[in-house]
Amino acid sequence: MNGKGIAVLGYACRVPGGRDVADLWSIVADGRDCVTRASTNVGATTGGRVHAYGVLDDIGMFDAGFFGYSPREAAEIDPQQRLLLECAVEALESAGVRAEGSGHDIGVFAATGLSGYLLTTHNGRATADDNLSTLMGGDGHYAATRIAYKLGLTGPAMSVGSACSSSLLAIHTAAQAIASGECDLALAGGMDIEFPQPVSYLRQEGGIMAQDGVCRPFDAEASGTSNWRWPGGQRRVGEHVAHVASCSRTAAAAAM
Repeated sequence: MNGKGIAVLGYACRVPGGRDVADLWSIVADGRDCVTRASTNVGATTGGRVHAYGVLDDIGMFDAGFFGYSPREAAEIDPQQRLLLECAVEALESAGVRAEGSGHDIGVFAATGLSGYLLTTHNGRATADDNLSTLMGGDGHYAATRIAYKLGLTGPAMSVGSACSSSLLAIHTAAQAIASGECDLALAGGMDIEFPQPVSYLRQEGGIMAQDGVCRPFDAEASGTSNWRWPGGQRRVGEHVAHVASCSRTAAAAAM
Protein backbone atom coordinates (compact mmCIF):
# COMPACT_ATOMS: atom_id res chain seq x y z
CA MET A 1 0.00 0.00 0.00
CA ASN A 2 1.03 3.67 -0.05
CA GLY A 3 0.56 4.40 3.64
CA LYS A 4 -2.78 6.13 3.10
CA GLY A 5 -5.97 4.77 4.59
CA ILE A 6 -8.85 3.05 2.82
CA ALA A 7 -12.34 3.88 4.10
CA VAL A 8 -15.57 1.91 3.74
CA LEU A 9 -18.22 4.37 2.57
CA GLY A 10 -21.20 2.04 2.38
CA TYR A 11 -22.28 -1.57 2.19
CA ALA A 12 -25.15 -3.95 1.52
CA CYS A 13 -25.91 -7.56 2.35
CA ARG A 14 -28.32 -10.48 2.38
CA VAL A 15 -28.28 -12.71 5.45
CA PRO A 16 -30.41 -15.55 6.84
CA GLY A 17 -33.30 -13.85 8.60
CA GLY A 18 -32.67 -10.47 7.00
CA ARG A 19 -32.59 -8.62 3.69
CA ASP A 20 -30.40 -5.63 4.43
CA VAL A 21 -27.84 -4.03 6.73
CA ALA A 22 -30.49 -2.81 9.18
CA ASP A 23 -31.75 -6.38 9.56
CA LEU A 24 -28.19 -7.62 10.07
CA TRP A 25 -27.49 -5.18 12.91
CA SER A 26 -30.85 -6.00 14.49
CA ILE A 27 -29.96 -9.70 14.44
CA VAL A 28 -26.56 -9.00 16.00
CA ALA A 29 -27.96 -6.63 18.65
CA ASP A 30 -30.70 -9.07 19.64
CA GLY A 31 -28.38 -12.07 19.58
CA ARG A 32 -30.82 -13.99 17.42
CA ASP A 33 -30.04 -17.43 16.03
CA CYS A 34 -31.08 -17.32 12.35
CA VAL A 35 -30.16 -20.90 11.54
CA THR A 36 -33.13 -22.89 10.23
CA ARG A 37 -33.64 -26.08 12.22
CA ALA A 38 -35.80 -29.14 11.63
CA SER A 39 -36.96 -29.23 15.25
CA THR A 40 -36.82 -27.20 18.43
CA ASN A 41 -33.98 -29.42 19.64
CA VAL A 42 -30.63 -27.81 18.89
CA GLY A 43 -28.78 -29.93 16.39
CA ALA A 44 -31.47 -32.56 15.86
CA THR A 45 -29.83 -35.33 13.86
CA THR A 46 -31.15 -38.07 11.60
CA GLY A 47 -28.92 -40.66 10.01
CA GLY A 48 -25.76 -38.75 10.84
CA ARG A 49 -27.11 -35.51 9.38
CA VAL A 50 -27.51 -32.31 11.36
CA HIS A 51 -30.69 -30.48 10.40
CA ALA A 52 -29.42 -26.94 10.76
CA TYR A 53 -28.67 -24.51 7.96
CA GLY A 54 -28.61 -20.80 7.24
CA VAL A 55 -31.24 -20.29 4.55
CA LEU A 56 -31.69 -17.08 2.56
CA ASP A 57 -35.25 -16.01 1.80
CA ASP A 58 -36.54 -15.14 -1.67
CA ILE A 59 -33.38 -16.01 -3.60
CA GLY A 60 -35.53 -16.32 -6.72
CA MET A 61 -36.77 -12.73 -6.50
CA PHE A 62 -35.08 -10.30 -8.91
CA ASP A 63 -36.06 -7.00 -10.54
CA ALA A 64 -35.11 -8.03 -14.06
CA GLY A 65 -36.58 -4.94 -15.71
CA PHE A 66 -34.53 -2.58 -13.54
CA PHE A 67 -31.34 -4.08 -14.98
CA GLY A 68 -32.63 -4.38 -18.54
CA TYR A 69 -33.04 -8.15 -18.56
CA SER A 70 -35.94 -10.06 -20.06
CA PRO A 71 -37.58 -12.66 -17.77
CA ARG A 72 -35.88 -15.43 -19.76
CA GLU A 73 -32.46 -13.82 -19.50
CA ALA A 74 -32.88 -13.30 -15.77
CA ALA A 75 -33.91 -16.93 -15.27
CA GLU A 76 -30.60 -18.05 -16.80
CA ILE A 77 -28.50 -16.08 -14.30
CA ASP A 78 -27.37 -17.77 -11.10
CA PRO A 79 -29.12 -16.27 -8.02
CA GLN A 80 -25.65 -15.57 -6.63
CA GLN A 81 -24.96 -13.14 -9.46
CA ARG A 82 -28.45 -11.66 -9.40
CA LEU A 83 -28.26 -10.83 -5.69
CA LEU A 84 -24.69 -9.59 -6.05
CA LEU A 85 -25.88 -7.19 -8.74
CA GLU A 86 -28.68 -5.90 -6.52
CA CYS A 87 -26.30 -5.50 -3.57
CA ALA A 88 -23.88 -3.56 -5.76
CA VAL A 89 -26.58 -0.97 -6.44
CA GLU A 90 -27.55 -0.84 -2.77
CA ALA A 91 -23.92 -0.48 -1.65
CA LEU A 92 -23.35 2.48 -3.95
CA GLU A 93 -26.57 4.08 -2.74
CA SER A 94 -25.46 3.51 0.86
CA ALA A 95 -22.15 5.21 0.02
CA GLY A 96 -23.89 8.15 -1.68
CA VAL A 97 -22.09 7.41 -4.94
CA ARG A 98 -23.65 7.74 -8.40
CA ALA A 99 -22.68 4.88 -10.66
CA GLU A 100 -22.75 7.02 -13.80
CA GLY A 101 -21.72 10.61 -14.36
CA SER A 102 -19.64 10.80 -11.17
CA GLY A 103 -16.37 11.38 -13.01
CA HIS A 104 -14.73 8.56 -11.03
CA ASP A 105 -13.40 5.24 -12.26
CA ILE A 106 -15.18 2.66 -10.12
CA GLY A 107 -13.74 -0.86 -10.02
CA VAL A 108 -15.52 -4.14 -9.22
CA PHE A 109 -13.91 -7.08 -7.42
CA ALA A 110 -16.33 -9.94 -6.83
CA ALA A 111 -16.46 -13.58 -5.83
CA THR A 112 -19.14 -16.28 -6.08
CA GLY A 113 -19.37 -19.92 -5.07
CA LEU A 114 -19.77 -23.04 -7.20
CA SER A 115 -22.91 -22.75 -9.30
CA GLY A 116 -25.30 -25.51 -8.35
CA TYR A 117 -27.88 -23.48 -10.26
CA LEU A 118 -26.01 -24.07 -13.51
CA LEU A 119 -26.02 -27.81 -12.87
CA THR A 120 -29.82 -27.73 -12.73
CA THR A 121 -30.42 -25.41 -15.70
CA HIS A 122 -27.76 -26.61 -18.16
CA ASN A 123 -29.16 -28.71 -21.01
CA GLY A 124 -26.49 -31.19 -22.01
CA ARG A 125 -28.30 -32.00 -25.26
CA ALA A 126 -28.48 -28.42 -26.50
CA THR A 127 -25.91 -26.94 -28.85
CA ALA A 128 -23.14 -24.70 -27.54
CA ASP A 129 -24.85 -21.65 -29.09
CA ASP A 130 -28.17 -22.47 -27.45
CA ASN A 131 -26.50 -22.91 -24.07
CA LEU A 132 -24.20 -19.88 -24.25
CA SER A 133 -26.36 -17.52 -22.18
CA THR A 134 -27.05 -20.26 -19.64
CA LEU A 135 -23.35 -21.02 -19.28
CA MET A 136 -22.52 -17.33 -18.89
CA GLY A 137 -25.30 -16.92 -16.34
CA GLY A 138 -23.86 -19.69 -14.19
CA ASP A 139 -20.17 -18.91 -14.60
CA GLY A 140 -18.86 -16.88 -11.67
CA HIS A 141 -16.09 -15.42 -13.85
CA TYR A 142 -18.73 -13.06 -15.27
CA ALA A 143 -19.88 -11.74 -11.88
CA ALA A 144 -17.65 -8.65 -11.77
CA THR A 145 -17.90 -7.74 -15.44
CA ARG A 146 -21.70 -8.17 -15.32
CA ILE A 147 -21.91 -5.58 -12.54
CA ALA A 148 -19.52 -3.20 -14.30
CA TYR A 149 -21.43 -3.46 -17.58
CA LYS A 150 -24.92 -3.10 -16.13
CA LEU A 151 -23.97 -0.16 -13.89
CA GLY A 152 -21.76 1.58 -16.44
CA LEU A 153 -18.61 1.39 -14.29
CA THR A 154 -15.28 2.19 -15.94
CA GLY A 155 -12.72 0.86 -13.46
CA PRO A 156 -11.14 -2.62 -13.52
CA ALA A 157 -13.60 -5.52 -13.16
CA MET A 158 -12.13 -8.72 -11.77
CA SER A 159 -13.68 -11.93 -10.45
CA VAL A 160 -11.50 -13.53 -7.76
CA GLY A 161 -11.54 -16.73 -5.74
CA SER A 162 -9.73 -18.28 -2.79
CA ALA A 163 -12.36 -20.62 -1.31
CA CYS A 164 -13.74 -19.39 2.05
CA SER A 165 -11.60 -16.25 2.01
CA SER A 166 -12.79 -15.09 -1.42
CA SER A 167 -14.69 -12.04 -0.15
CA LEU A 168 -11.69 -10.97 1.91
CA LEU A 169 -9.49 -11.40 -1.17
CA ALA A 170 -11.89 -9.23 -3.18
CA ILE A 171 -11.68 -6.48 -0.57
CA HIS A 172 -7.88 -6.72 -0.38
CA THR A 173 -7.54 -6.60 -4.16
CA ALA A 174 -9.89 -3.60 -4.35
CA ALA A 175 -7.86 -1.74 -1.73
CA GLN A 176 -4.65 -2.43 -3.68
CA ALA A 177 -6.26 -1.19 -6.89
CA ILE A 178 -7.32 2.04 -5.20
CA ALA A 179 -3.92 2.57 -3.58
CA SER A 180 -2.11 2.03 -6.88
CA GLY A 181 -4.36 4.43 -8.78
CA GLU A 182 -6.08 1.82 -10.96
CA CYS A 183 -9.46 3.17 -9.82
CA ASP A 184 -10.87 5.93 -7.62
CA LEU A 185 -13.55 3.85 -5.94
CA ALA A 186 -14.31 0.14 -5.83
CA LEU A 187 -17.06 -2.34 -5.16
CA ALA A 188 -15.80 -5.49 -3.45
CA GLY A 189 -17.40 -8.57 -1.93
CA GLY A 190 -18.86 -11.96 -2.60
CA MET A 191 -21.97 -14.13 -2.69
CA ASP A 192 -22.20 -17.86 -2.04
CA ILE A 193 -25.55 -19.61 -2.22
CA GLU A 194 -26.04 -23.33 -2.70
CA PHE A 195 -28.85 -24.30 -5.05
CA PRO A 196 -31.16 -25.79 -4.14
CA GLN A 197 -30.61 -24.54 -0.60
CA PRO A 198 -30.00 -27.52 1.72
CA VAL A 199 -31.57 -27.93 5.15
CA SER A 200 -28.96 -30.23 6.69
CA TYR A 201 -25.35 -31.34 6.50
CA LEU A 202 -23.45 -34.57 7.14
CA ARG A 203 -21.59 -34.58 10.43
CA GLN A 204 -18.43 -36.72 10.37
CA GLU A 205 -16.09 -37.44 13.25
CA GLY A 206 -12.93 -35.39 12.83
CA GLY A 207 -14.64 -33.07 10.32
CA ILE A 208 -15.00 -29.30 10.58
CA MET A 209 -18.80 -29.24 10.99
CA ALA A 210 -20.36 -28.78 14.44
CA GLN A 211 -22.15 -31.74 15.96
CA ASP A 212 -25.17 -29.63 16.95
CA GLY A 213 -25.33 -26.96 14.22
CA VAL A 214 -23.98 -24.23 16.50
CA CYS A 215 -20.73 -22.36 15.92
CA ARG A 216 -19.07 -21.40 19.24
CA PRO A 217 -15.84 -19.47 18.55
CA PHE A 218 -13.25 -19.61 21.35
CA ASP A 219 -15.62 -21.69 23.51
CA ALA A 220 -14.71 -24.85 25.43
CA GLU A 221 -17.85 -26.50 24.01
CA ALA A 222 -17.00 -25.66 20.38
CA SER A 223 -17.27 -28.69 18.10
CA GLY A 224 -16.94 -27.09 14.68
CA THR A 225 -18.48 -24.56 12.35
CA SER A 226 -22.06 -24.27 11.19
CA ASN A 227 -22.99 -24.39 7.54
CA TRP A 228 -24.72 -21.27 6.27
CA ARG A 229 -24.30 -18.94 3.35
CA TRP A 230 -24.47 -15.15 2.84
CA PRO A 231 -23.09 -12.39 0.60
CA GLY A 232 -19.85 -10.62 1.52
CA GLY A 233 -18.48 -11.94 4.78
CA GLN A 234 -16.13 -14.74 5.60
CA ARG A 235 -19.07 -16.93 6.59
CA ARG A 236 -20.47 -18.51 3.48
CA VAL A 237 -23.91 -17.17 2.72
CA GLY A 238 -25.10 -14.46 0.48
CA GLU A 239 -23.47 -11.31 1.73
CA HIS A 240 -22.20 -8.58 -0.53
CA VAL A 241 -19.78 -6.00 0.83
CA ALA A 242 -19.01 -3.22 -1.60
CA HIS A 243 -15.96 -1.19 -0.82
CA VAL A 244 -15.82 2.25 -2.36
CA ALA A 245 -12.82 4.53 -2.15
CA SER A 246 -12.68 8.27 -2.44
CA CYS A 247 -11.05 9.91 -5.42
CA SER A 248 -8.21 11.14 -3.19
CA ARG A 249 -7.38 7.51 -2.56
CA THR A 250 -7.03 8.31 1.11
CA ALA A 251 -10.47 6.87 1.67
CA ALA A 252 -12.04 4.06 -0.21
CA ALA A 253 -14.74 1.55 -0.62
CA ALA A 254 -18.29 0.44 -0.54
CA ALA A 255 -19.14 -3.08 0.39
CA MET A 256 -21.49 -5.58 -1.17
